Amino acid sequence: RIIRVWIFSWLMPIMIIPAFPRLLTYLCERSPTSADVFVLNYAAQILVSVLLGSGFISIQLLLNSYVSKLPNAPGSLAIANSMLVSTQALVRAISPMVSGALFTVGLRAEEAGSEHSQLLSRALPFDSL
Repeated sequence: RIIRVWIFSWLMPIMIIPAFPRLLTYLCERSPTSADVFVLNYAAQILVSVLLGSGFISIQLLLNSYVSKLPNAPGSLAIANSMLVSTQALVRAISPMVSGALFTVGLRAEEAGSEHSQLLSRALPFDSL
């Protein structure tokens, strides 16, 4: 059951993440001050944050159920939970830097009129997720 919740929590973000920058670019070209941009931005952020947040909880539950069956479960559970939290913290620390660097590469490729501007665009950080 928990694995199904985890899988479901990834389905919509997988569709939203690559579509968001393209829809945003389209809306900004059409009407940069429109309410559509505001709604798209906040709807995408809320959906992705809530669904991926529930995925972290699902991973925690899966880890707890697996480790609780091992010998020396209390000690192992404490170590496993601390390692999971450390890994999540590391990813959260590195992720903005990598996303920012990819965004900069994409913007520079667009400005230079690169022949690869379709691949290297401001959507690059979203595509790499």
